[in-house]
Amino acid sequence: MSAISTAYPANLSFPPRPAAGVIGRPWGFWSTLGWLAAAYAVMAGAGHVVSSAKFYLRHIDPLILQYAMGKVPILAGALFLVLVAHWRGPSARAYLGLEWPRWHHILFASAIFAALWLFFFGLGSSSPTFSSPAEQQLVNDYRAVMGNPTAIVFYWMVLVVIAPVTEEIIFRGFLQHGWSESRMGAARAILLSTLLFALAHMHYGLFGMALVFVNGLTYGVTRWYTGSTLLAIMIHAAWNLSCGIRIALAA
Repeated sequence: MSAISTAYPANLSFPPRPAAGVIGRPWGFWSTLGWLAAAYAVMAGAGHVVSSAKFYLRHIDPLILQYAMGKVPILAGALFLVLVAHWRGPSARAYLGLEWPRWHHILFASAIFAALWLFFFGLGSSSPTFSSPAEQQLVNDYRAVMGNPTAIVFYWMVLVVIAPVTEEIIFRGFLQHGWSESRMGAARAILLSTLLFALAHMHYGLFGMALVFVNGLTYGVTRWYTGSTLLAIMIHAAWNLSCGIRIALAA
């Protein structure tokens, strides 16, 4: 599979940014899309295995089992893409942009995060119309784990560690990088990968998807500008942590 051959106007794309690592021949548009489809097949297979094993894991806390069933597939998909990136070389770390960002990039990203947080949560608190329909369900989910220390640990681990790491590896580390290096260009790569990121959160409702989309654009531009998916993971984790604290206080 090869990159898109259609030529796009140069003024519709971001100027190229050097990656954190030296990448030789990154996957093109169709190759990246094909590997993403393969990763989703891996996720579906992992989900089937976990579901099949549910009968033999009845002794495990139901809440823990629920988290495992929900996150084992995406862990499997992310690991698959890490292996694909390592195969392409020179290393998975370089290909996926898992490089420590510069301190001024961290400060800039922190300012953007604070602005987004104040805007969205200020908007949501000022008018119930802008609240996510899924917010009450998230509060109820947290109430379900209250009083269960093990479940609470798993809840925060999934929210602050597993979700940001796996999602950023898939959408910003692998998908956006491959598409950016094709004739599609960085701007379209960021928009399209962010759209898929938002569609993966359809259960959050329209406002929730809009929030995810804007946040995804922030993560995508951060990945493009700094060359560091690790910084996008950090911002994503900070956002999820702040949302989790807000949910916990509401519960």
